[in-house]
Amino acid sequence: MFPETITTTLSSAIVKQAASLDASQRQELFLHYVEKAGQIWMKQGRDGYVMIAPDQAEAVADFSAILPLWPHKDLVHLWAPANSQDSEPANVSLDDFCETWLPGLQKNNIGLLLFPTDEDAGVVLSADELSDSLFESDNKRG
Repeated sequence: MFPETITTTLSSAIVKQAASLDASQRQELFLHYVEKAGQIWMKQGRDGYVMIAPDQAEAVADFSAILPLWPHKDLVHLWAPANSQDSEPANVSLDDFCETWLPGLQKNNIGLLLFPTDEDAGVVLSADELSDSLFESDNKRG
């Protein structure tokens, strides 16, 4: 299904297939592909990265906000809430994300939403939980 190699573009069939996965399958795909590709994708608008405020979703209740993340730029468009109309996919290297972003996100109590789609919000993790999952995923392969 999803490419075993890093690719700059995904076919519409692969995007459709990825969108049909349930939240736990998308979480697994996210962890596997970001490790391989070495980057994480977000939505960036004029005022910064698109986030979900606590009053916009139940899952946010434990966090001050939620930052949605995707494994590939071609999957970012699968989630299009009203507050992301003028946004574009933006990537961060996995190393920078783990070394710089995750500690700041944890400190600011920002939750991370893995690979949301319009049909299914996805799995929300704390920064520490995502860090542990990435470390665990890396150890399984290496």
